[in-house]
Amino acid sequence: MSPESLARAEEVAFDLRLLAFTLSVTVLTGMVFGLAPALGLTGSGLQGSLRENTRSVSTGKTGRQIRAVLAAGQVSLAVILLAGAGILMRSFVNLQKVEDGFEPKLVTTFEIHLPDTRYAEAESRMQFHTTFQERVSSIPGVRYAGATSWLPVNGAYHRWGLR
Repeated sequence: MSPESLARAEEVAFDLRLLAFTLSVTVLTGMVFGLAPALGLTGSGLQGSLRENTRSVSTGKTGRQIRAVLAAGQVSLAVILLAGAGILMRSFVNLQKVEDGFEPKLVTTFEIHLPDTRYAEAESRMQFHTTFQERVSSIPGVRYAGATSWLPVNGAYHRWGLR
C-alpha cells in the first residue's frame, strides 16, 4: 500500500527487537528522571535544605534560581510557540483567500485509465485523448475540454516511481 516514490518500501517490516528496545529505553528514561529528584532529597541534601529554609516556606537560594531559570525557559518557549501558531493561522487564512482562477462549481473532472495492452504506444494514447476531447467539447453546454496528468489545487500530485 506504499507509494512508488518510497524507495525500498517492500523492505519495511515490524521488528519486535526494535519495539523491545524502544519500550526499555522509555521505561529506563522514566525511572531515571523520576528517581533523580527523589534521590536528590535523600540524606544530607534534605537536611541542608531544611536548615537553609528555617524562616521561609520557599526553597533555598539555589532552588529559587533553578525555578526562575525553568520558569523563564517555559515562558520563552510558550511565546515562541504562540508566535509560530499565529503565523501559521495567518498563512492558512491567506491561503483560503487565494483565487483559483476558475469557478469550481462550473468544472467537472474525472479520471481515465487507459489499459496498457490496448494503448501501449504514446501515439495511440495521444490519439485517444484528442478524439475524446473533441467528443466532450461537442456536448451542449461544454465550453472547454482538456487533459492533464494531475488536477491543480486538489492536493493529489503525482508520485513518480523510482526504478
